[in-house]
Amino acid sequence: MTTLNPDAVRKRMSDSGLNISGLAAASCVSKRTLSRFFNGQTKPNAATSERIAKALGCSVDDLAAPPAASEKKAPFSVFARLTIPRATLLDAELAARRYGVAMHQIFGAAPTLFSLIAEMSLEARKKRVEKLRAAVDDALDPWLESTDDGFRALCDVEETCTNETVSIDRRDIEGRRVNYRSDHEPDPFTRFLKAVAHNVGLELDPGADHWPDLGVVAYSEEIDRICGNDLVARHALLAAHVKISDIPADVLSEDGTERRIAWLRDRVPPTRRAEIEEFFSSLNVDL
Repeated sequence: MTTLNPDAVRKRMSDSGLNISGLAAASCVSKRTLSRFFNGQTKPNAATSERIAKALGCSVDDLAAPPAASEKKAPFSVFARLTIPRATLLDAELAARRYGVAMHQIFGAAPTLFSLIAEMSLEARKKRVEKLRAAVDDALDPWLESTDDGFRALCDVEETCTNETVSIDRRDIEGRRVNYRSDHEPDPFTRFLKAVAHNVGLELDPGADHWPDLGVVAYSEEIDRICGNDLVARHALLAAHVKISDIPADVLSEDGTERRIAWLRDRVPPTRRAEIEEFFSSLNVDL
């Protein structure tokens, strides 16, 4: 069986303007499965590989080999050629509608807000190290210091604290420079974001294991409300054939579901609409 190469899939996603949410919607493969694939925790089976390839407009063989070095340029390496995934733009529009601000304000504030959240995550980790060291000091007794097992336990804790402190000082928000975390455990920045979201009652996509892939459930629910179960209508939004702000107010209203779906479907070029219907029909998925 041909095995997909994660870098090749990422390259095709970048060329198509898709992030993990967009690929999940286009391929009917869960975000959790895609995230585990990109993190090297699993390999897609033949059927899943075929769906991913079709969603990216290529064959499985096209995704089996890593892209050439000249093709692996990050889309953000040249500001003038900045590429923002379509699904990210859609989430930004939904966030702007939710909080009553403009999209350009969201993107303009993004570096400052990211820096603020990153520093907050590092401060939280620093406090955990302090608590751990304090707990060890409180638990010290002659047995811990005099026995081999106790001495090794103390050494392990001190090594963990030292590594974590070095990581924090280097602003290593993903904990790449620590060796106490298993490959299957979320990085500290992802854990922090999930904890903060939980504390403020903001539900995030439970299937995402890495912070760039975290999505707000309310935004997914709003897309579901707008598009219903119609995959062509959903494609109209995810592929940026239309923006939510382009939808007439009366069509966007709660009681305009059928008209809204028909309106969105009409925004997808007929040839592309036929390709989508044929693709999902072959998977026995109702449109």
